[in-house]
Amino acid sequence: MYKKEKNFNLINLDEVLKKRNLNLPKFIINFLKKIFYQKEINDFIIKNQDKHNFDFIDEIIKYFNLKIEVKGQENLPKNEKLIFVANHPLGGLDGIIFARTVSKFFPNLKIIVNDLLFFFKNLQNIFLGVNLYGSNSKVHISKIESAFKSDKQILIFPAGLVSRRKNSIIQDLKWKHTFVKKAIQHKRNIVPVFIKAQNSNIFYNIARFREKIGIKFNVELILLPSEVFKQKDKKISLKIGKKIFYKDLEKNFSQKIWAEKIKNKVYNLNKK
Repeated sequence: MYKKEKNFNLINLDEVLKKRNLNLPKFIINFLKKIFYQKEINDFIIKNQDKHNFDFIDEIIKYFNLKIEVKGQENLPKNEKLIFVANHPLGGLDGIIFARTVSKFFPNLKIIVNDLLFFFKNLQNIFLGVNLYGSNSKVHISKIESAFKSDKQILIFPAGLVSRRKNSIIQDLKWKHTFVKKAIQHKRNIVPVFIKAQNSNIFYNIARFREKIGIKFNVELILLPSEVFKQKDKKISLKIGKKIFYKDLEKNFSQKIWAEKIKNKVYNLNKK
């Protein structure tokens, strides 16, 4: 069993299961540790415990030997507060790469991520955690609101959840319109970003099967750690689109429709 240190978190499935009073057979626990890559992730955290923020992100990119291609840098505005929105194809590494790419131009940023990614203490100065499966605390909500009021650039995956495959097309689920509301409220223009990447077929097939038999719990999310490791040595491309003026979002359509239109703009970047 891993010993939890004061300055960083380690994955400890034994402890998690114990807290939830789940008395599973040993072979199932060992299987879960394997698909969660518990040893590999903990070894990485221990090795890089003294690195933080973008230094820690650089080590992640190096560890997975990722090739990152960025297009559309000329579309990036200068000297203004922005909201960057992107599709969410991977559910982990895309957040890491999204943040690192934008940081090359705007080092002062915050990216809103789910509470699983917020687990990494080394990244908590960059990440803002949200709970996708329950209510968010007043502290979380206050921190997010403070970030929008600040001079920091804000990065968001409006879908919240990782992309799924439907009718042979890999695409985000419905985008939440909160980012449109915040753009208007805080007078921030929006920059659309398309991230070209995908998970394995087994991830999408399990998601489709789960939906087909009527299971609401996203069983496929258990595979996300192993999906991260399947990205080793791959190329991930990002394309940055032209900014969308927040003043335009107050015209013609509801915020929900604007969210859908901006989602379409993001996916259209892949066609250009």
